Amino acid sequence: MKRDFFKLQLIILLAAILGCLPGYSQHSSPSPDLSGTWVGETIVPDAGQTDEVILVLQKSKAGYTGTITDTMGLIPEVEIEDVTFEDNTLIFTFIATTGYETITVSMNLTYEEGRLVGYWQTDDGTSGDIEFQKKE
Repeated sequence: MKRDFFKLQLIILLAAILGCLPGYSQHSSPSPDLSGTWVGETIVPDAGQTDEVILVLQKSKAGYTGTITDTMGLIPEVEIEDVTFEDNTLIFTFIATTGYETITVSMNLTYEEGRLVGYWQTDDGTSGDIEFQKKE
């Protein structure tokens, strides 16, 4: 009887440990290294055109730094600012120009299966979807 009770306690303990393992492994997986050149596409609403955006990221002790530019010439190569990378989400801002004015743009990108997927939004409320692929 005592032996059966001990076995039951052992089975319950093992079940509890095994039940916790999937959650533990999700939290302990390392963050991906986003360093490198990323090429993305977005639609510029005012121009009605597709714009190719190039994002270059470098990993540093403090997080990520980098530059961004585009093929339409709205973003001369500028530094990205206020960069955070938490829970596979990269958020940053940068300055774009329309030729007449400068605009602050924020990007919110999630790392999914080797891609950075998300959206950009300007300080005047204009926004669009964007998806980056890492350049090999």
